[in-house]
Amino acid sequence: MQVEHKTEKGTLCFQKVKDNNTHFELAKLADYDPDDYLYLIADESFTKLPPGKWQLIGLTSEVTEEQAKIMVDENNTLHHLDGIFYRGGISSFSNALDAFKSLMQHLQINESEKWVVLFKEN
Repeated sequence: MQVEHKTEKGTLCFQKVKDNNTHFELAKLADYDPDDYLYLIADESFTKLPPGKWQLIGLTSEVTEEQAKIMVDENNTLHHLDGIFYRGGISSFSNALDAFKSLMQHLQINESEKWVVLFKEN
């Protein structure tokens, strides 16, 4: 399963991977795909990514505050509060990692499942 979401800073691509996948990398598979798309390689499986210059951030469970700052703006992101999603303003979280996790929740990306996040700048 693949989920894309645009932010003011760029586009995030969330890719669900198998629980037993441990190695992730991006590669072009010229022999396999003449259109020159990037693929996410998770151990032995290959997933074609949407067009663009993607950067592999890593597992969503391991995203750091510094990585989250690259992808989301903690002051202009959807935030979950008492079952309602708000944008920015008084409901803003105090850091980008909380905003990133709130975005995952909004996109129905379950933190208990294994997901990889990729990012491409605007």
